Amino acid sequence: MKHQNSATPVNNAGRTDQDNPMSAATRRSTHVAYLDGLRAIAALFVLLHHVWLNDSSRPLYSGAQTLTLRLTGFLGLGHFAVDLFIVLSGFCLSLPILKSHGTLVGGALQFYKRRAKRILPPYYAALAFSLILIATVIGHKTGTHWDVSLPVTKSGIVSHVLLAENIWKPAEINHVLWSVAVEWQIYFFFPLFLFLFRKTGMWTTAIATTAITIAMFQVGSRHFPQTSNFFEGINLPYYALFVYGMTAAYLAHPNEHSRQMPSRGLWKWLAICSALAIAFIVVAKGLTWVQWHAWLLDYLVGACAAASLISAAIDETSLLRRVCSWRPLVFIGTFAYSLYLIHAPLIQVIWQYLVRPMHISPDQGYWVLAFAGPLLIVPTAYLFFLLFEKPFLRRRLAETTAEIERDAALIPAP
Repeated sequence: MKHQNSATPVNNAGRTDQDNPMSAATRRSTHVAYLDGLRAIAALFVLLHHVWLNDSSRPLYSGAQTLTLRLTGFLGLGHFAVDLFIVLSGFCLSLPILKSHGTLVGGALQFYKRRAKRILPPYYAALAFSLILIATVIGHKTGTHWDVSLPVTKSGIVSHVLLAENIWKPAEINHVLWSVAVEWQIYFFFPLFLFLFRKTGMWTTAIATTAITIAMFQVGSRHFPQTSNFFEGINLPYYALFVYGMTAAYLAHPNEHSRQMPSRGLWKWLAICSALAIAFIVVAKGLTWVQWHAWLLDYLVGACAAASLISAAIDETSLLRRVCSWRPLVFIGTFAYSLYLIHAPLIQVIWQYLVRPMHISPDQGYWVLAFAGPLLIVPTAYLFFLLFEKPFLRRRLAETTAEIERDAALIPAP
């Protein structure tokens, strides 16, 4: 990425944006639209994953599977959507750093303030929304996946208010909110990661973070079993994946840390090969094994996501970039955070008051919920976005630090 001395942005032809008929905002929207599309795909996959998990009475991971379960078994991999979100977050938050020559404009405190303004108002609104629904219409266990969110306790409310539910009462109230707490905690390490990038280099930082997080998890879970829930809750692999995303941004945008544009073919084939390796492991080992070893596969999925992002960033003709730039996906991606926050209680509402009264089989109920759920939940999430998320977003008038940070992937997976 080339940096200009002038305060006025200059395009590749040497003209300023004021001389260019295509505004900075327009250029930016065409340049990073695929990132919103990626968020939309991940958010919709999470939604369908929870639809798939909805009926707890079905033998989801047993050998006695129905045709429906065989056809939709891939939806059991919803956990790995979090890997994409975390890598995306590190990628997007690094873009303004590259524009500012490797510095965090405004310092760490201003960064934390911007992040808080971006994610906390919708988060607390979703928390209140979930509590209201529990108090009125979905507060009793019904044999669905939603049961893990019940009952609500005072300590559970406190843990969610403090954004500590990933290590304390993780599923209570709304079983997806714990991952917002995880990403919130990762943000506090972002300045440290930037410091390490400058002092030791991106590759050293990525390798060291991977080794340290694996070692901490192994030592904590094997030698201190009483702390295993804590180490599982803080999700150590996600810290490494966040660094993978940062590294991908540095590699995709040449700078003082990476002066050469990476090879298109190299990262494309790395992404394909790692995706094939993941598919082979899932098929060979099965969902039960994957469920118990998800923390280990997170690193491979994160590496695949990082390679895919590099490939899409440097090749505007790539299939991934063209698919993710589809306008409907880009539109949904703009409010994917809201979609993530409120989809779980809405699935229960739809199942409890639309699907269950039909008195149909679990498989039939799945198909009804799989089609009716997105049709009802996506518009509701957009309304939630307008009320509780959009008021805290700045208009896209220029490619500023705060605006790029605003677009960082904030939607963890289940």
